Amino acid sequence: MSKKTNIIHSLTSLRMLAALGVFVSHLGILSLSSIPQFHEVSRYFFNGYVGVTFFYILSGFIINYSFNKNIASGEFSKKDFIVHRLARLFPVHLVSLLCVLFLFGYTANFEAVNKEALVYNSLLLHAFIPDVKYYFSFNPVSWSISCEMFFYACFCLLVKVKTRYLVFVLFAILAISIYSMINPLFNVTPHWLFYINPFFRIGDFIIGVIICRVFIDNPVKPKVSVCSAMEVLSLASLALTIYLATNHISNMNVKYDLLYIPCMAFIVIAFSFNNGFISKLLS
Repeated sequence: MSKKTNIIHSLTSLRMLAALGVFVSHLGILSLSSIPQFHEVSRYFFNGYVGVTFFYILSGFIINYSFNKNIASGEFSKKDFIVHRLARLFPVHLVSLLCVLFLFGYTANFEAVNKEALVYNSLLLHAFIPDVKYYFSFNPVSWSISCEMFFYACFCLLVKVKTRYLVFVLFAILAISIYSMINPLFNVTPHWLFYINPFFRIGDFIIGVIICRVFIDNPVKPKVSVCSAMEVLSLASLALTIYLATNHISNMNVKYDLLYIPCMAFIVIAFSFNNGFISKLLS
């Protein structure tokens, strides 16, 4: 089995678990339950939204790895890369948007529809608008795809940037984000600024790209025992972060993304080797 296949397969099941986390985070009905156990569980389930952070870091890793391999083998050019990404996202997005328009009655009263929001949503630009009526318009979860398209477009430029400069860009983004938590720079809602904002969320994607570059430049495969220890520790770090976020950290601006970056990056690193006992069980 090729190294590329190993990397993709080792993380596919974790993608499913991250998606499940995002799903359970939306089960707000549990918090309304009169059963104390359900109410307690809902406090932890709420943190499932950070599966998005995992997706973005993993996306940077996988996109960079696949791009390098395909360019090296001559399978496609940078132009083909963008076309391929557009072909993967836009058709599904547009079909989903049409389903929402029909199923939720927008077509029955189309005169009342916010046409500007519809245009931004159709073009996957709505995450850039710091207004909930835009970034959560129609199919609300598509904001994350809007961010992904921005990452893909930026990747064509980032791929040319040397790693040391990419690290500088990352730290600049993180520094501005942290400074904005202490001294707000923008007259926008914290929810958009720290959770939706593509200009801040691209930091997650860049982390994945940097991890991938280090992985490619240092082609080592640790022993099973080392990989297993890394996998256990990475998942333990996530569990600890969730516990702290649920019981001891109340600042949502930190919890939207920044708090979870270290453990999510650790998970991507640990499971990318696909050589521990947990990754073997998952696969």
